[in-house]
Amino acid sequence: MIYGIDLGTTQSSIARVNRFGIPEVLNPVSEGSTTTPSVVYFDENDMPVAGAAAKDNWFGARPERTVICIKRMMSNPRYVRRIGSLNLDPVTVSAHILRKLTDDANLKLRNEENLPPVKEVVITVPAYFGELERRRTVEAGHIAGLDVVELIAEPDAAALAYFSLDLKNMDDKTILVYDLGGGTFDASIVKIRGGKPETIGIGGDSKLGGFDWDMALANLALQHAGIHRKLPDPELFAQDDSTLLLAAERCKKALSEPHVRSSMLSFVYDRERYNINIGRIGFEAATGDLLDRTRLRILEAARRADARSDKPADEPAILNRDDSLRVDEVILVGGASRMPMAADMIRSRFGKEPKLIDPDLAVAKGAALYAHILRQPETKTNAGRPRRIESRGSRSYGLGIEISGGKKAISNLIKLTEPMLIVNRRFEGRYALASDSGSANIGIYENESDSDIIDRGERTPVKVGVLEFETVMPKSTPVSLLLSRDVSGIVSLKAACGGKEIKIRFETV
Repeated sequence: MIYGIDLGTTQSSIARVNRFGIPEVLNPVSEGSTTTPSVVYFDENDMPVAGAAAKDNWFGARPERTVICIKRMMSNPRYVRRIGSLNLDPVTVSAHILRKLTDDANLKLRNEENLPPVKEVVITVPAYFGELERRRTVEAGHIAGLDVVELIAEPDAAALAYFSLDLKNMDDKTILVYDLGGGTFDASIVKIRGGKPETIGIGGDSKLGGFDWDMALANLALQHAGIHRKLPDPELFAQDDSTLLLAAERCKKALSEPHVRSSMLSFVYDRERYNINIGRIGFEAATGDLLDRTRLRILEAARRADARSDKPADEPAILNRDDSLRVDEVILVGGASRMPMAADMIRSRFGKEPKLIDPDLAVAKGAALYAHILRQPETKTNAGRPRRIESRGSRSYGLGIEISGGKKAISNLIKLTEPMLIVNRRFEGRYALASDSGSANIGIYENESDSDIIDRGERTPVKVGVLEFETVMPKSTPVSLLLSRDVSGIVSLKAACGGKEIKIRFETV
């Protein structure tokens, strides 16, 4: 059996499709909910504890030994958190979260159904994740002992879960997926045609989610209490900071209930107790800038959908001149999308009535459905059902290779708006050696351009391939490069010189 995992910034879930064909989550009730906190605590012996117990330690006495929101650091190859004798990177911490999810699922599967442990998985990632973040997510899965069959974009998974609810009435529709999770935000335009969901435009923010609303609410409480400071970076939290943030999270959840107009935020800070009454109007005013960032990402997704190179000539634009959207449905997923301000903004700015669809679990269930589809043989019965998510817009970047000769320019081999989900699609380019050498470094650069040649500037390559020749090759020797990207967005490079393949060693970026 193959499973789906929603590896979230603040909460994670694992799901499967059961024998009745229904997706179900396997997170234990002992965690306190149907999701598992994406938090890892390291005890005095530097041993990891993940999940609800770890979150209790972060909100309790040991925030300095607890790691939260590690998904936000996946894009930073230099990020290391020092705890005790450990140097922790995002891959290692993510692997602990994945291991917690699968250990709990294995316990349930073994005790209740006598099934073998989880091995093959599909893991979700934000649609805008680049090659580095995707590659590191796969690496975390491998460290956790998993076979990562494929990655799927979170909005794609949510759309698939929604699509599965009503197959008959969902064809030939365009959907906006508004995915506001605990730590990241995705806006995706998804077309469903011919029985297949296809993402045609995306926008996103890796540092925007419910956690930021919690921080803003905590700082608002400090302001009302007359405390002239703001919460520091979470890595620098003291005990008072973490308990205040927990109180803010609870207050936010209370204010997310439609009938609640105000809520008491009670906390202790510097040994003083405060009881601050927070009204919804004040809360929404203090976080309006955060909400507006989601609006801008929606516009970005619509513009990308309209600018894609494979758009049919007779297809109407998604974005109207007045910035309203020509979509059939808007679905809200992600726990933070429960906040009424999200739905209110969609109504007022885009003229659409949104639907809240299983916000905490839709992504995990969609991943499980996709995993199940991948393992189903083609038959007459399922011939019309979606086989693979055709996410033409879900790779939010182009790929290029630096031109030799000191020009500091990038030859853009894969354009931003080109169709993206093409298994092992190859883009062949020529590369001339800049000097006599027995090796050459080939930097692969992500970008957001449709130009053939772009300025390298201060860009850092996401991958560096070292070409190792059998002998010293003279300057200007032409090398044939084949750049490809698989269905999970992982990039590979092949090289040949004089019809002979060249050995490539990839350096860590």
